[in-house]
Amino acid sequence: MITIYVLLLVDLITGIYCKVVIKREPFTSKRLKDTTVKFIGYSMAVFIGLMVDIAMLGDSALMLARIVAGYIMLTEFQSGIENISIITGTNLWVMIKDKVTELFNSKIIKQKDENN
Repeated sequence: MITIYVLLLVDLITGIYCKVVIKREPFTSKRLKDTTVKFIGYSMAVFIGLMVDIAMLGDSALMLARIVAGYIMLTEFQSGIENISIITGTNLWVMIKDKVTELFNSKIIKQKDENN
């Protein structure tokens, strides 16, 4: 849950910076309200996933809660990357995609070399 809250905070800070500094739009309380609603909603979603896990699978297999939390983290990560891309003027998604592709390709080549 801490990771979700940190990503939510990063999204809030970078989002405000994009709107106020980069786009020169006035600061409004709507962004803070949206973040508060997300904070409560995300907490409830993970809690509900946790309760379903415990009720159906016992407290040792918390898969649904992890899936819900993972989806939320990826969503907030993407939003933060989009904001940072606007702030820095670089397309971080392309950079991330290139690095991940390079990593996978190097692993595949290494595995092929080990098998030969």
